[in-house]
Amino acid sequence: MLASSFLSYRGGISLQKKLSSSLTRCFSDDIFRTEVADSHRPSGWSIDYHASSFFIGSCFSENISSRLRQHKFHVLSNPQGILFNPISIEKCIVDVVSQNDVHPTHDIVYDSRTLVHHAWDAHSDFSSLSKDDVVQQLHERRRGSLSFLRNATVAFVTLGTSKVHALKESGRIVANCHQQPGGLFTSRLLSFEEIHQSLRRSVLFLRTCNPTLQIVFTVSPVRHTRDTMIVNSLSKSLLLAAIHRIVEEHPTCASYFPSYEYMMDELRYGSTNASSTNS
Repeated sequence: MLASSFLSYRGGISLQKKLSSSLTRCFSDDIFRTEVADSHRPSGWSIDYHASSFFIGSCFSENISSRLRQHKFHVLSNPQGILFNPISIEKCIVDVVSQNDVHPTHDIVYDSRTLVHHAWDAHSDFSSLSKDDVVQQLHERRRGSLSFLRNATVAFVTLGTSKVHALKESGRIVANCHQQPGGLFTSRLLSFEEIHQSLRRSVLFLRTCNPTLQIVFTVSPVRHTRDTMIVNSLSKSLLLAAIHRIVEEHPTCASYFPSYEYMMDELRYGSTNASSTNS
């Protein structure tokens, strides 16, 4: 508003043209572009048409895997749908590797308003009017995902947020609230140690299932702004700190791809619509 008022003042039209010309020149010369150093690329392997890539995590992971699938790469993504927090991602990995059963009482919630059954640990894509259908879908996806994971070349784990929602009654962290009444849940940010330990367990289960698997961690550049930009920044920083600790502890099998940094720095003045984000 201040800038607009300033430019509408006497002589503002001429000044506005000069500023516009200067900014155009700056952007074209990449003055405001911060290049992200490509020092995080893992060595010794690459993705080609012979590779099998397993994706799990946020919608960013879903978009990237979809693009690879369009180009005929061999991929499997999100056995239980889009997941955002590290605890839910870890639980999905454990459920796939251990082939855990879906408990029809503790794992499924019935919404009397819509007559739909939901799984606390899965995306609403698995929701159904039939409880048995939800259970069957998840069991089938877990079986197929385990078979894929045993022969995969790389697993991409994309974390979206440090914030979790837990059922007040049991303290159980859920992957999706499924638009249930807010009074059923408490919410908080996970601590660094909670995230770190969760990622360690994820690495352990993935490598137990497939000892040659490479694991690439990423942080989704999609902002979670409902709780303000400050909380979003804190949430992302906790994820980044924990990931880098894991990479330090597992240098031969774990690495970090800076998708967050690319979008926040190198591409921050570019288009951020869905088509460009998926690129």
